[in-house]
Amino acid sequence: MTSENETQGEQEVKKSKGWIKYATVLAVVVLCIIGFYIYVKYTEIYPSTEDAYVNANTVYISAQVTGKVDKIYVEDNQAVKKGQLLLTIEPQSFEYALQEAKANLALAEQQIQAIEDSIRLEEAKLKEAEAQEFVARQKQKRISKLVAQNMSSKESGDEALGDYNVAVASVNAAKASISQQKRQLVLQASKIEAEKSQVETAKLNLSYTKIYAPTSGYITNFSLRPGSMINQNQSLFVLVSNTGFWVDANYKETQMERMKAGQSAEVVLDMYPNVTLHGVVESISSGSGSVFSLLPPENASGNWVKVTQRFPVKVIIDPKEIKKVPQFRVGASASVTIDTRSK
Repeated sequence: MTSENETQGEQEVKKSKGWIKYATVLAVVVLCIIGFYIYVKYTEIYPSTEDAYVNANTVYISAQVTGKVDKIYVEDNQAVKKGQLLLTIEPQSFEYALQEAKANLALAEQQIQAIEDSIRLEEAKLKEAEAQEFVARQKQKRISKLVAQNMSSKESGDEALGDYNVAVASVNAAKASISQQKRQLVLQASKIEAEKSQVETAKLNLSYTKIYAPTSGYITNFSLRPGSMINQNQSLFVLVSNTGFWVDANYKETQMERMKAGQSAEVVLDMYPNVTLHGVVESISSGSGSVFSLLPPENASGNWVKVTQRFPVKVIIDPKEIKKVPQFRVGASASVTIDTRSK
């Protein structure tokens, strides 16, 4: 009897342990389902990606004139401020060009003064010719009347008429000369404007021999040395602006259902993993990254394999947040998490 009771007790214990084991497995399964559901909902509300990189405004500094590098005031990776002198190009040839342009302008101004003096002289001659023409006309009228009355010879009438015609011709010649001189004056005035433009161009080219920083930032890819020959429009080096940074985060298309511009985001740079930066989604690209690649996919031909596309999302870093890290570096890897509940 005792042995049967013990056997029955052992069976009940085993049965109880079985139920406990079953309940434990069931609880683990339920917890896993709940955990997975929570994870899915969390990733929907807070989509994140590690395919993100720091970007900034980069200015490619180019030479606007051809010449040799004279002096260099910066070095590679140096921080510079807006308006700081970076380097100079040998200015001698541009100074000579400016002097020549100024000399040509001075000569043109002297020539226009000479033309104005000549016009004044011709105007004086015109007045003299007009006076002579008046005298000759009056004389010709008087003699012609005397000839008509047979009180003077026909020869004297012809002589008076000839003198009058000569006087008229002198007046016309003086007027023509003045008109020609005035046309020369207009042409010379145009030449002066052209010479003034040459002077301004020479001044501008001379100013281009000094290259200043267009914005504050960091010099990079700098390898110039004094004496290096550079050409007009040649790219010399890059200036990375430090006035504004953003992160280009490439999100999968399956993560973008709730994403909108204006939502807040958290950014963690790989080089500063213990610092969380705050930013705002400024814009979302209208096309996937592959569409704008050098060789976009041609899905309309051949065998087609569905590939999840990624879309660039621009996240602007709050300027106050930039001070949290020693230095932002363009191209640095980052992780981005967007709060889709925010506005």
